Amino acid sequence: MAALIGIDIGRHFVKIVHVEWKTKLHLKKAVFFPASYKMAGAQMEMDAEAFLRELNSHFTQAELKVALIGTNIPSSLVKVMSVDLPKMSSKELAIAAVAEAKRKMVPAPGPLSIFEHMVLQEVIVGKVPRYEVLVTKTEKNYVEQTLKLFSGLKEIVPVIISPLSFTLPSLLFQNPQVNQQNTAFVDIGYDSIVIIIAKGGNVHFARDIQFGFKNIVEHLAKELNIDGKKAGQLLETRGIPQIDFDLSDRVKVAEEIMRQKYEASLQEGGQDETSPLELRLTLQSDIENIVREIRRSLAYYKEQSKGGRVETILFLGGGTIIKGFVAVLIKEFGGSKLFNPLRELDVSLDLKDAEDIVNKGALFAGSLSLALSAAFTRKTKREINFLPLELKKRERVAQQQLTAILVAALVLLLFAGSCAKFAVDNNILRLSLKHLKEEAQSVQESALLLEKLEQKKASIDGKIVAIQGLKDRRVIGPFILEAIARAVPQQVLLNTITVSCAAADNIAADGEENQDSFTLQEQGQENNEKGSSQDACGLTIAAACLADYEQALAYARQFKDNLSHSVYFRNVTLDLPQLETMSPVVGSDEGVLLTGQKERRFTINAQVQAYNNEKF
Repeated sequence: MAALIGIDIGRHFVKIVHVEWKTKLHLKKAVFFPASYKMAGAQMEMDAEAFLRELNSHFTQAELKVALIGTNIPSSLVKVMSVDLPKMSSKELAIAAVAEAKRKMVPAPGPLSIFEHMVLQEVIVGKVPRYEVLVTKTEKNYVEQTLKLFSGLKEIVPVIISPLSFTLPSLLFQNPQVNQQNTAFVDIGYDSIVIIIAKGGNVHFARDIQFGFKNIVEHLAKELNIDGKKAGQLLETRGIPQIDFDLSDRVKVAEEIMRQKYEASLQEGGQDETSPLELRLTLQSDIENIVREIRRSLAYYKEQSKGGRVETILFLGGGTIIKGFVAVLIKEFGGSKLFNPLRELDVSLDLKDAEDIVNKGALFAGSLSLALSAAFTRKTKREINFLPLELKKRERVAQQQLTAILVAALVLLLFAGSCAKFAVDNNILRLSLKHLKEEAQSVQESALLLEKLEQKKASIDGKIVAIQGLKDRRVIGPFILEAIARAVPQQVLLNTITVSCAAADNIAADGEENQDSFTLQEQGQENNEKGSSQDACGLTIAAACLADYEQALAYARQFKDNLSHSVYFRNVTLDLPQLETMSPVVGSDEGVLLTGQKERRFTINAQVQAYNNEKF
């Protein structure tokens, strides 16, 4: 963020704050000097020569040129009103807001009146979105008088000209909790008291009371029958005395005044001086008047905002330097305090009288808010800014040119960096290429050797696969065949034995009468080539016997039971011989048979628990 300068031009003092953003907001300088006015026709205007002389005594041209400057016009020269308008585009809203203000403002705006507006919030009325718009008006010559102060500076103009009442909410940007509350700012100035109520960074209520430090001094001078200068000095040195009893008790008040005067006469050698209580009684009516006006403003805002309650009251301005003044006001309002924004800033170590300046932070609150608004007006474009349109455009063009210059410088820097990187990379690539050429021959020889080794490895792998295939396709183990032979009843003749595995070849044995022959059936060859094996395989035995049906059934069940008792088989099942119609016949030794003797076929299925020889 650029350096920021806020210039608060008051009726009695000109307050200037110079800050810049580092890790946080940093206070570089804070000064104030008496405001010098002169008559210009029928109006009072500030002496531009005296202003520039004081400004140049505290700031260099370089500091002013690089800084964003914000300044103000008196709030008394600005008229404010709120209008309710339908939701529309920004251009249409600007035209409608000004037209509505010209129609309703009293007194009616003249041909030299200029307007600014700000959208406060969007509200829904009867399911229709509408804008609550704040419209402000001032006269062109007031703005020209402010710009005239900077005419002696070459190409140095402020970026924002705004009443303090619209810049003070910017002081709460680092305190979002308070910023979202209804917060009242009471700016006690030389000839007026400005009361504004803000929420969410927007001003919802503004009032300029034509009563300030000047009126208090005049009243004090009149009551004590002294000149204004002496009354001002008396108020600045002694302040407003604090009391701890009821002022309505006249007798007690008179006794206390006599006591204080008597003690003062003893100490001062008999001089008659105004007692603290007498001074307080003289100022009491002014204090009550200020308290009453503040309460009226809070009550009016609560009524207009339909119950909006002000939660925090912040006192600031030149009047706060009067000793005891703010303390008296704080007793009248809960949630109120002296607002000193300089205590939240980093302070430059070389700042002269830094502690005294920070203690007077409430005096510089307005100028600090103008400095912050100078930065915010570039970002948000939502600040009330009476800067002439041509200067706004010039500022916008200057900002665009600066942005273009920065972009061009960045592009040039990136291009130069790219060129340097290309040169370095090119040199590295040349060295790498030379090194690669040197290694290319040795790599080529290694590649040839590796190719020969790969060929030898492929040959060996092929032989291993062939050997593994022969191993996986070997016939069923002799232990299983021996177990089957022991389980076969003498009367049963085996036709075929089939072993089927998910990852092995099937082996079938064909037997005809008393001769056994075995045939290797190539199945599951793909799985064998992968070298997989299973612990459990399926066994199917097709058998037959020469007997009647009942005898064949007994032989088949005996065969099944024998296999079930073997450790090599499990889940043994029997497919019984096919039923047939009873046809009694006479047997040779057994009497009458229900069916005739013939070849009867049946099938037994089982699972073999292992078939590789080494697993038995």
